[in-house]
Amino acid sequence: MLIGILSDSHNDSLAIDKAIDFFNLRGVSLVLHCGDFSLTRNAKQFEKLKCGFIAVFGNNDFDRVGMENIISVFGSINVEPYKFKTAGKIIVMSHRPLGFIDHEADYMFYGHTHKAMIDKAGR
Repeated sequence: MLIGILSDSHNDSLAIDKAIDFFNLRGVSLVLHCGDFSLTRNAKQFEKLKCGFIAVFGNNDFDRVGMENIISVFGSINVEPYKFKTAGKIIVMSHRPLGFIDHEADYMFYGHTHKAMIDKAGR
């Protein structure tokens, strides 16, 4: 299963469209957004994905009801931390770094810092 991960799209419509095209061209099965769409109209752009979509709210996602109404048509948006299982793997998503390791999780993803980082802990 190929998963696309992004965060902090902050109203950048052009970057969002590029990310959607990238994910669609590569046949991604699921896209995870770790929060901070900022405006609901930018969250709506993700309806063009040809795969599943799961997101969490960020600290700049103020219209949560509007965002949930839009995203619920093509995916889901959740309060952080959000833990779920897909393809036999347990994933934890949040917007902010959680400050702890969920030892049941296979993967933990977060945004907020605007810095790419990969770290391995436990299994």
